[in-house]
Amino acid sequence: MQLIPEINQYLCRPKEIDATSQPKGINVYWKSDEPFAKGFYVYRRDNTTVPFVLISPLIASRQPIYSFSDTSQQLQAGGVYQYIVRTISDNNQLSKPSDTVSANPGIKKAMTPPTNLRFRENNGMLTLLWDDMRNWESNLMGYKVYRKTSNGAFVKMDNDSLKSERNFFEDSELSSGTSYVYGVKTFDNSGSESEMATISFTAVGELLAGPPSGISVSQTGDNVFITWGQISGDIVAIKIYKSEKGIQPKLIATITDVDSYTDKNVFKGKLYFYQLSTVGKSNKEGAQSEKISIRVK
Repeated sequence: MQLIPEINQYLCRPKEIDATSQPKGINVYWKSDEPFAKGFYVYRRDNTTVPFVLISPLIASRQPIYSFSDTSQQLQAGGVYQYIVRTISDNNQLSKPSDTVSANPGIKKAMTPPTNLRFRENNGMLTLLWDDMRNWESNLMGYKVYRKTSNGAFVKMDNDSLKSERNFFEDSELSSGTSYVYGVKTFDNSGSESEMATISFTAVGELLAGPPSGISVSQTGDNVFITWGQISGDIVAIKIYKSEKGIQPKLIATITDVDSYTDKNVFKGKLYFYQLSTVGKSNKEGAQSEKISIRVK
């Protein structure tokens, strides 16, 4: 039968104990100046409701700094483990426990990448969406979002990282005609990250409406009367430009609620040129029409 070592209250317990994460485990460090120490034992537990369990062989004394590397397969990514160390003397008496220290193991967990990655685009704003990964990852901390152009390297977006409940990302900094690749990762509180889920997108410039149809310019009395055909619901305004030979066109009116305009600032004998353009809902102006001329009589 194995004898349980007697507790010696006067035996110096280990001091300056510390625990740090290491790849695949945890390192425990301590010091001791007990002259009658034969060695030390390391104990571990995974929560405060259970007793400490011996996990190390006898670690011989007579060293300036002692350490023990815990790489047990019982350690799990994201877990928090507590450690104590006890001195054992030449006559097999144990000291009181050292101070308690804790650490997370440097174990990377295989996480599930975001699923069902998709996008929608509206008026130059791209919204990435994916499934709520809290249903798959109980320790999910959030998401990391990356972007690159077709031939570039992935760059983490400025407003990354996203919280776990925010399974979407909005990007308005897009250049028309540029192809982008977006990547999204999950990550947890232990520092583990998933593989990257990716999706491609090409920013398409707004299809600007052409000039209005049915433009007509005629003289009414001493004025010039301009009319145009009916416009669609996507057009919010008509811009009218006027010029003379050798002079650049100048905006003379922006029309929002009627389909005609009377230019009263004209003089007899003058040759005038008129051009019209449309303005869409995003307040962007399309191309101007061909010049239509009239000489005031």
